[in-house]
Amino acid sequence: MTGVVLILVITVIPRWGLEFWKHIDTNSSNTLIGVLISFSIMATSLRKLFKYPGAQSSAYVLPSAAIIYGLMMLIYLLMRLDYSIQGMILGAAVTLVWCYIGYFLGHRYRKQRFALIPFGEALDFPILHGTEFVFLQKPDLEKQRFDGVVADLLSEDLTPDWEKFLAKCTLSRIPVYHTKQIIESLTGRVKINHLSENELGTLLPSIFYERIKRFIDFL
Repeated sequence: MTGVVLILVITVIPRWGLEFWKHIDTNSSNTLIGVLISFSIMATSLRKLFKYPGAQSSAYVLPSAAIIYGLMMLIYLLMRLDYSIQGMILGAAVTLVWCYIGYFLGHRYRKQRFALIPFGEALDFPILHGTEFVFLQKPDLEKQRFDGVVADLLSEDLTPDWEKFLAKCTLSRIPVYHTKQIIESLTGRVKINHLSENELGTLLPSIFYERIKRFIDFL
C-alpha cells in the first residue's frame, strides 16, 4: 500500500493534482494502470521469494523489475494500447527504489528465525549470519514466530510424536525443511554424501549447459 501511494505522489499528483481521476487522459491512465499492476506483481513475488531461506539477495530486484515491466509494455504493444514510455520508466524507477529500501531495511532489522528439531544433523548445525536457529525441547512451537521448521528427515531418532508435529506444521502451512536443504540454501555449498557409479567424464557438465548458464548469469 505504501508503494502504491508513493507511485501516485511522484508520478501522478504533481501533474494532474489530487483529483487526478477527473482530468487524466487515456494515455496516462493506461500507463498508471500498467505501473500499478507491475508494482503489485513485483512486490508480491519478491515478498514470497524473500521468505524462502537464502533468497534474501538484492540481486533479484533489478531483473524482476526489468522482466515484469518489459512484459507489461509488450502486452500494451500487442494490444495496441496507448501508453507513455516515460511514465513506465518513471514507475519502474520508483518501484526499484521502493523495493531496494524495503529489502535493506528488512534485511538489516529482521532475522530469519527457524525452529530446529534436535535430532541427527540438526545437532551439528552451523552458525549462520543473519539467521537464528532455536532448538525445540518438545513438539510444540509454543506460539512463537518461526519462518520454518528444520529437521533431519532421515534421522532414525524421530519419534512418532515429532513426525506428527511435522505433519501438523505442514498442514498449517508452516514450511518444513530438511537440514541439508537449508544448509545448501543459506551457504551455497552442496554437501555430497556419496558419488554414484559414473563413467569417466560424466560428472562434467555439457558445453551447451555451460554456455546457457553463463548467458543467464550475465542477464
